[in-house]
Amino acid sequence: MAGLLFDLIEIVDDLLLVSLGAILGSLLRNYLIKFLGSFFINKYCSTFIINMIAAFSLGLLLPFDPDAGKDILESSGKLIICVGFLGSFSTFSSFIKEVYDELVAFRYRNAFILTLTSTFVGIAALALGQKISYG
Repeated sequence: MAGLLFDLIEIVDDLLLVSLGAILGSLLRNYLIKFLGSFFINKYCSTFIINMIAAFSLGLLLPFDPDAGKDILESSGKLIICVGFLGSFSTFSSFIKEVYDELVAFRYRNAFILTLTSTFVGIAALALGQKISYG
């Protein structure tokens, strides 16, 4: 019985950490979308920039090889920052909606460019973050 209680407490602690990070990440994303939107004519630029910041940050914080023992963050830090904050800060659902909008408007070229650019630049941003973090 005590083991189950400790498991439940650990689950609640994890949920609170992820929730706190998610609240902060979504608030910052909302602010940045409004702020960046005043600089760009293209509505997709804000989403793109935020997603690249999130991918780069994730690369800085997560090891490429978890068996190498190079973790920067302990488990609770990963939950609050990587899962909660960066998961909520990044805008995958907005990205998908923007691609969908282009497809529905028969702008297939724009949808293709948006998908490829976001995917490959995102991977490059994550890799750059890891390269900087782990040398």
